[in-house]
Amino acid sequence: MSADWIAADWSGGVLVAVGIGPGGAVLWQSECAGASTEAALAELPEQAPAIVSGPAPEGGRALRGVPAKPLDTAPTRTGDAHVLKGLTQAEPVAAMEGPEVRIAGFQAFNPKFDGILCLPGADATYWAEVSAGEVVSFRTALTGRLAEAVSGESGPLFGDAFEAALDATLSRPERLAETLGSAAARLRTGADGAADMALGALIGAELAAARPYWLGQEVAVIGKGDAARAYVAALERQGTPATIADPDAMWLRGMNEARRSLA
Repeated sequence: MSADWIAADWSGGVLVAVGIGPGGAVLWQSECAGASTEAALAELPEQAPAIVSGPAPEGGRALRGVPAKPLDTAPTRTGDAHVLKGLTQAEPVAAMEGPEVRIAGFQAFNPKFDGILCLPGADATYWAEVSAGEVVSFRTALTGRLAEAVSGESGPLFGDAFEAALDATLSRPERLAETLGSAAARLRTGADGAADMALGALIGAELAAARPYWLGQEVAVIGKGDAARAYVAALERQGTPATIADPDAMWLRGMNEARRSLA
């Protein structure tokens, strides 16, 4: 059975694509690299109209300012593909290209949700305020990238080192550099907990900066694995319960919503 269309996401030089058949059935999934989205799409198992999310390697694509609907209703046309435009914010300066599709998917599953969405990733974490179907404002933090750079590892173990570092930098963000130094020393001396301490310190400082976003708000974390659980644990430690939504399911639902908007 041939795909009716292709949902694809470009990230880090790799195109992850899913062939969608009748009724939204997923027929296949493929990954391929390329110098451009067109080149990568040409390497897929079959050719079909495509919708692409993520930062296009061609660059120069205009982003949409917030407040705005997460999905782009007038995407850039590149060959046989529609490339979705991301979001930007003037103050504080921020941009997202890709996470907005997961936000759209979450909203499709939860149309009455007004609150805060936290989207942790390997490089950046996004905090988005959503209301009435729009992204009102958002901010980014390079928590995942910094934690891996300091500890050489990714993924917390949620031990005492994580909680101690989280509490230290949440209450005193100015201690972030010092606490990261201790995490790096743990790594050099072979002591346990380097990844715990680094991620705990960074999430603590991030929560301190993002306090107006999560304090007293309804919060959902769109993520998976240890990274998502770390944010949920950190928020719950501050008395803010948060639900977890699967990012792959949110992305696929968001891409289907984009497809419907283009039909």
